[in-house]
Amino acid sequence: MPSPTRKAIDLAGGPTALAVCLGERQPTVSNWLARDRIPAERVEAVCLAIDNAVTPHELRPDVFGDPAYRAARHGVGRGEEAAAGAEGAVALGCVRRVCPAS
Repeated sequence: MPSPTRKAIDLAGGPTALAVCLGERQPTVSNWLARDRIPAERVEAVCLAIDNAVTPHELRPDVFGDPAYRAARHGVGRGEEAAAGAEGAVALGCVRRVCPAS
């Protein structure tokens, strides 16, 4: 099973495609893959690029904490994130694609 970092980068179309999408250099994104760690300040942008197919919590649980806690903090019950509507979904994580589909 691929790591969340590998999964996110693959979903974006690979290191080059994600780099273009985020305005990063390709070697930077390749380093994220090699280190199996996306910098915390870039996690939400990566999630936006892949329609939240990998969540901030999956990519960096050390920074983004337990999703149940975050859902409760934003007034959404466990497992109801998808039904929260756009406003709740924005509060919970990334909800739109900023990269062209691969």
